[in-house]
Amino acid sequence: MRMRTFATLLAAASIFCFMTPMIQAQTATTGQIVGVVTDPSGALVAGARVVLTSDAGVRREAQTGGNGRYTFPLLDPGVYRTEVTLSGFASIKLEGISVKIT
Repeated sequence: MRMRTFATLLAAASIFCFMTPMIQAQTATTGQIVGVVTDPSGALVAGARVVLTSDAGVRREAQTGGNGRYTFPLLDPGVYRTEVTLSGFASIKLEGISVKIT
């Protein structure tokens, strides 16, 4: 299997980062990051490991499902970075992802 890079994979990927407020006691205090990982042909990538780290050092992990989606709910406002890895692919890091409550 030839090695493809996640940079190529994600360049063609549909990445969605939505900061959707969650309601807690009628006040939005957290958000979420949601994404989809696809390959250059547009096929969904299942089983990729996604690590999310905040500038404050909080680290969370998720895995893409059969639909290529991952979700990090209940995030405090701040700046985050992600690293996506999958066996047979080079990893990719995305930085400067902001979660804001508006």
